[in-house]
This record gives sequence, C-alpha cells and structure tokens, in this order.
Amino acid sequence: MHPVFHPPLNPSKELTTAFFVRITYLLVALTITQAVVPVRAAVNMISAEHRVWGNAGTTTYDVTSAEPLSRNVSGFQSGSGYYGYQSGYASSSASDWSVSSYRSGDANFAYSRSQNTYIFKPLSRELSISLGASIGVWWFENQANMSLTDMVTNTLISSYFSPSYTHINPFPQGTNDMRDFSFTYNDTVVVNLEHEYKLTIYTAARRGEGGDGSASLYLAPLPEPTATLLTCMTILLMCGRRRRSF
Repeated sequence: MHPVFHPPLNPSKELTTAFFVRITYLLVALTITQAVVPVRAAVNMISAEHRVWGNAGTTTYDVTSAEPLSRNVSGFQSGSGYYGYQSGYASSSASDWSVSSYRSGDANFAYSRSQNTYIFKPLSRELSISLGASIGVWWFENQANMSLTDMVTNTLISSYFSPSYTHINPFPQGTNDMRDFSFTYNDTVVVNLEHEYKLTIYTAARRGEGGDGSASLYLAPLPEPTATLLTCMTILLMCGRRRRSF
C-alpha cells in the first residue's frame, strides 16, 4: 500500500505561523547582536598597515605590510662598553589590533618599535574606543600610545600617551614606583559619517642602561558590517536548530 498524503487543514495559516516564527527569531537575533557587537561602533575599513622597525647596534630591520608581521634582530659590537663590547636584542610584533616591542642588552644598544595604522569611515555618529596596555622598566623610557585623527580636518579627537619624561609627575597609578605599570583607556566620540579617520596604535621599547625594556598595547577591534551580519546569521541558525530539536 502506498502512504496516503494528508494536506494540512489550513496551509495558509501554517505558512503564516512559520513566517512569523522566523521573523521573531530574526528580531531576537538582531537584539542579541546589538548587545554583543554594538552597531554604533561599526566601520567600513579602508586599509590596515602594520609596521615594525628597530635595531641592535648597527643591525636593523624596518618592514611594512598589510598583513600582521614580526621581526627580531641580535647585535654585537666590540671595542666599546664596560666590558670592551656591547650586545643586544630587539623584537617587534604588529598583529591584528595589537602591537608589542621588546629589547634587552647594553644601554642604548637596542631599540624596537611597532605600529598599526587603520583608515576607515564610520557607519554611525558614535565610535567607541577601548584599549589596554602595559609598560616595562622604565615607564618613562617605554611607550604605548593611541591616537584617532579626523583626516579631513586634521583634528586629533581621541588619544592616550603613556607617561614619559614630559609626564613625570604625577607618577602612574599614584605611586612612586617607576618600574612597571599597566593601564586601560575607554572613550566614546562623535564622528562625521562623511569623513575618513586614522587610528594609530604604537609601542616602543628602549633602555638608557643595561637590561630589559618592553611595551604592549591591545585595542578592542572595531567591528565591520560583515562581522555584525555573520553574528546575526549564526544566532538565527542556532535558534532554528534549537526549534527543530524540540
């Protein structure tokens, strides 16, 4: 015997119900997406440039790329220094939304720097910036900086510059310890949707005496529209699977 097909009693009603269920899931997904990835922070990224440069004595590196990169170098020089020679090591890393620099060795012999530069147009009137960074010995010799510039008006609209000789008082974190410290920075700025903006993060590691020096900085990524859409689609698929499992 062949199975008998029984059409739905009210196909129009069932289709309408299924449609509204899917719309409900979509609205829930959009609400959750806005809570996880703020749409007001979305940008259209135009370019991203990564650069690392530094030296250990006369041995140097200086590389720029659209992709994340890192470099390191060791150097040795005889005929100078306390022991009749100088040596050192420098390394730099420019990853997605983070940069770090490190040096070790004799005084002023090694120096490393890293920098990321992002050019973008905002998709909403407000833009949120959030970062964290750390500075090694000494805090006035190593740097971790961020700047956001309106490229049309050439106006600096948000920035953080870690302590240096020009900021020697007060000491960071309210102490007199000049060895190490970390910090966070958060800011929300109003932007022009017709303008292009340049966001730069930078670290530098140096040491005026023998020893280590370091700096690192991480910036919370500025989401692009595709990321927001993919998050929404993922949540929608999860809701659909959960419904079929009931």
